Amino acid sequence: MATVLKSSGVGPAVAYEGFAQRSSPRYFDQDKIRELLSRKRTNVWVPWVEIGDAALREGFTASRLRMTLTDGRSVKFLWLPDGRTFETLRDHLLARIGPNLRIG
Repeated sequence: MATVLKSSGVGPAVAYEGFAQRSSPRYFDQDKIRELLSRKRTNVWVPWVEIGDAALREGFTASRLRMTLTDGRSVKFLWLPDGRTFETLRDHLLARIGPNLRIG
């Protein structure tokens, strides 16, 4: 509920826009990846080569990326709908895994 309340209204949208512009795109070396993974057990890093297939869906209340990894594990990411995030993920996934990406 807190996430929904924070995402409502103009103020949070402006704050998010500023945060998104400051933090994206970002590139990480192996040391930074290890540091981020050790900070919180729920942090996840998926190298491009480990993505077997993916399904990307833009929803009304949440958008989703579900990936099946080459070792058979499945990973799912959810976020509040944002067209730019969806488009960026779509474009990068299409370039990397092509026909193994399902959209919709």
